[in-house]
Amino acid sequence: MVHGHGVVVIGSEMSGDIRNVTISNCVFEGTDRGIRMKSRRGRGGVIEDIRINNIVMKDVLCPFIANLYYYCGPKGKDKYVWDKTPYPITKDTPAFRRIHFSNITAREVRAAAGFLYGLAEMYVEDVSFENISISMAKNAEPGMPDMMSNLEPMAQRGFFCSNVKDISFSNVTISNHKGPAFYVENAFNVEFSRCKTKNAKNDDPMVKLINVIYRLQLSSK
Repeated sequence: MVHGHGVVVIGSEMSGDIRNVTISNCVFEGTDRGIRMKSRRGRGGVIEDIRINNIVMKDVLCPFIANLYYYCGPKGKDKYVWDKTPYPITKDTPAFRRIHFSNITAREVRAAAGFLYGLAEMYVEDVSFENISISMAKNAEPGMPDMMSNLEPMAQRGFFCSNVKDISFSNVTISNHKGPAFYVENAFNVEFSRCKTKNAKNDDPMVKLINVIYRLQLSSK
């Protein structure tokens, strides 16, 4: 799959639910984004039981996206969509859960290794990354990992995760990045196993955790 705004995109309209999807044995080259899941308050629905494996990517903005603050479309910039304070959970609250990535290589990544951003009231839940190798592009220009309000462009960043629950990284390598390889905020139950960085651009810690209620970190280096 060559060029395009995204390769495999799920959402943003998903009121009928999206379940039980497998994506495997693909090559992505020169696309804005790789695997992209997106929705927002008011659209309801569930994305769940998604498995992605055996993928090779080259020259993408961001390989992995799960964004519940997607703002494009009518009323997308209303406060109801962008507000980062919790709202009551209703039938119009979307949910992402049980999403698993494995055996994936991404080279010349420009913006960020991954971008996961759940709602303040509905975290992205039960996500795993296993056997993942990501190398950032040299001289990458800043770009948006995904569309949401009040988000600054990124370049050569690692994983950026906010409002997530039960997320694990196993045998994940990030190369040529700026800042932490894994930045996680507002999270429950985060696990790292056999993760590492190569050729980091500065002296930031490999993992930066902010407001993480509980974590299990194993064999991380």
